[in-house]
Amino acid sequence: MGRLAKLMFDRGGAIALLGLLLYAWLAPDYFVDGDNAEFATLGTTGGIGHPSGYPLYILWLRATSWLPGSSAAHTTGLATALIAAISIWVLHAACRAWGAKPAAASVACALVATAPVVLRMSTEAEVFALNDLIVALVLWLAAAEGPLRGVSRAGALGLVAGLGMSNHLTCMLVAPIGVYGIVLAVRERGLVVIAAALGGLVVGLTPYLYMFVAPDTRQAWTKVTTLGDVVRMFTRADYGGLTTFAESGERHGGDNEVALLGTIGRAFLWLPIAAAIYAFVVTIRARATRWAWLCVLVTALIAGPWLVSNFNLVTVGVSGYVVRRFHLLVLVVLALPVAVGLGLVATRVLAGRLDPHGKLAHPRAGDALALAVFVVAASLSLPGIARAHSFAVQRGVDNMLRNLPDNAAVITRFDDLFCGSNYLQIIDGVRPDVRVMTPTLDPIRLARYGLEPPARPVAEMTSPGIELAELLLQRGLPVFVDNRETDILSRFPHYPYGTLIRILPRGAKLPSIDEQRAMNEKLYERFVFDYEPPGASDDFPALAQLRYADPWTAIGQQYEAAGRLDEARKMYAIAFALAPADLVTEAPAPSPR
Repeated sequence: MGRLAKLMFDRGGAIALLGLLLYAWLAPDYFVDGDNAEFATLGTTGGIGHPSGYPLYILWLRATSWLPGSSAAHTTGLATALIAAISIWVLHAACRAWGAKPAAASVACALVATAPVVLRMSTEAEVFALNDLIVALVLWLAAAEGPLRGVSRAGALGLVAGLGMSNHLTCMLVAPIGVYGIVLAVRERGLVVIAAALGGLVVGLTPYLYMFVAPDTRQAWTKVTTLGDVVRMFTRADYGGLTTFAESGERHGGDNEVALLGTIGRAFLWLPIAAAIYAFVVTIRARATRWAWLCVLVTALIAGPWLVSNFNLVTVGVSGYVVRRFHLLVLVVLALPVAVGLGLVATRVLAGRLDPHGKLAHPRAGDALALAVFVVAASLSLPGIARAHSFAVQRGVDNMLRNLPDNAAVITRFDDLFCGSNYLQIIDGVRPDVRVMTPTLDPIRLARYGLEPPARPVAEMTSPGIELAELLLQRGLPVFVDNRETDILSRFPHYPYGTLIRILPRGAKLPSIDEQRAMNEKLYERFVFDYEPPGASDDFPALAQLRYADPWTAIGQQYEAAGRLDEARKMYAIAFALAPADLVTEAPAPSPR
């Protein structure tokens, strides 16, 4: 029983096991956002993910496809939950290796494990849980009291660095701590360890070889045939570089830093942050630990404020969700000073209550506190994760697909529509006749749908999306777009059709307002709404819900322009009833005439 207690409490087994049970319980059996649908599909079929490709994570999903999930989304969610639980166990070991007491390490890991953003990324197919494991391994291996020494330490750090870059490039931001570990290895065995580190790095990068043999499916980002293709994926050239999410977009100075502070404060429930600051002060002032902890501090600054200052997305809605995922990196790093600081504070506060050996009369009191922290912090996060895991996203894509005309084509930039359609079509066989495409004339992607690109070079086109729409219309296909395709909408007649917009050839006659209304009323009679209505702050679920309101707003605007104000009011009332619950406080009224 003593060995089991040591494993469960002194080595973090209890927190890791609780994390695994919680993550597995929360893993949904449906996709909940675009990237989740993408990785759930690729975990089943194989293929290359969006830049930088994420070959290590996809290989993990392929290797664990035997897990007993009820669906592809559930199976890949369970695979991710397993990684997340292991990362908590490794993080506990890292905290201990950096000087934290066992109970303090358990409290810090309990807070990280149950933080809202960690809980979300640990329960659905996403690369960030594996990213956390890589970072936790670097922290553990680089510690002076880590598990390895000399050549073994350097080789392991190189291997983990390569594996990290094969999963998510932000792992490179913990380089200061990794370099500190290599310096320790050099002091232990000399410069010979550099060769071991480089050898490990090369081995760790070998998952990128998977790209050369990955299946070419509708969900796969591209095909790779040359080393240049791999470099393009690695550097995220399609997104504009390593630090951007889109080809264009302004930096939002200050907003991302404030959002990061909110994530950190909520994750650690604010008060333990003071303990982390105290730990930095004490350890950096001490000569023996100064350089090690300066590396931790620099890493936290690089992985936190510096990283988010480069983002070119806003911090609200779906974009806010996208950037918050990157906050996990600094949460893992900050677990070290939080754990060490809690131990230092506890020692000072409880100094008069320790026995002659420096222990509490009830040595498991700290462990009980850690378990209580896990339960309380998890309960605080559960309402948010329930909203994030709304069925609204998958149901919205399902409603869209099932109610399109035969052989329809959809042009969309929304990840949940594109990747979600691929999931339902490839995994569940829903409406495989529908072509759901991104607005590009990439020959590889066009070939997947039996289409040839136009003879004119893409470089000469003002808008590949417009050219794609022309190509599809010339084939006689019913063509639909989302409301972000403003270039296409500016060139073609169009009208609202369910959650999309149908475009017609130039010069075609549009249905009357009343015909559009009748058409959409029939569509909405077939739509299924079997989920709790999301709120405006619920990112992807809110976006999915808002699409149901859009056509009625558009029809109402047409009625209003025609002077039929009573009909406009009815349409606006329908839009208001369908919109996310707290998006607006009252239905819009038509302008007075």
